[in-house]
Amino acid sequence: MKFGVLLLAAVAAIGCSSVCHAKTVQFAGLTWQVRDDFGGPGPNNWSSSLVRVDRQGRLHLRVAKVDGKWNSVELYLTKPMGYGLYTFHVQGPIDHLDKNIVLGLFNYTTPSIGPDGTNEIDIELAHWGMQKYPPVNFTVYPSIVRPGNGHQEFDYPAPISDSYFAFEWSAKSVAFRAFKKPGQAPYIAWTFAPKKQAELRVPQKPLPVHINFWMFHGHAPSDGKAVEVIIDSFKFTPHGPRVTGGGN
Repeated sequence: MKFGVLLLAAVAAIGCSSVCHAKTVQFAGLTWQVRDDFGGPGPNNWSSSLVRVDRQGRLHLRVAKVDGKWNSVELYLTKPMGYGLYTFHVQGPIDHLDKNIVLGLFNYTTPSIGPDGTNEIDIELAHWGMQKYPPVNFTVYPSIVRPGNGHQEFDYPAPISDSYFAFEWSAKSVAFRAFKKPGQAPYIAWTFAPKKQAELRVPQKPLPVHINFWMFHGHAPSDGKAVEVIIDSFKFTPHGPRVTGGGN
């Protein structure tokens, strides 16, 4: 069963293809493309109408009905980013998301870098259709096509509706962290640092950042209710002086 879930997760963060027609939003000082199409992951209908930035500069993402049909949202940066610390501040029902809802915070490959299933670093809050499945998922896909990937899942230690999620990416490792406030010790931590890095288990090339909020297998929320999360902030700190601590 676990293998099946991980296999499904392998295609979970498929990003926008060349057929997307996107609008843009300004968030965290960056220009993000927003999807308006139908396709994977899911597959889902994707609607830019469910994305907005409020007066405080916070990004609101919804899974809801548009013209009578359930829709999801995805946005992404066209300029790749490389080694460094990626930090997302998330607010909303993250500790009790519906079993069919996925929040993805991730770097994803492009055709010029490698095929799907490679060159991907994922933070995914999801139950993958099974409410008992641990909701915090960290995954690293290798830079070349190889069987298997680095993956770990966690439960929340307590009810949490406001949290930071981060990964620090270097040539030899990816360190994932979840913490309540900058500077605090993480309540979840996992580092993927393969011994056989000659096999290129860690992505090596700069990658575009994606954020998506979607329905697993395209299934609507099981309670039939629209759901919203807020990305309060996103920050990328490129590697230079060593970055330590809880995402400062």
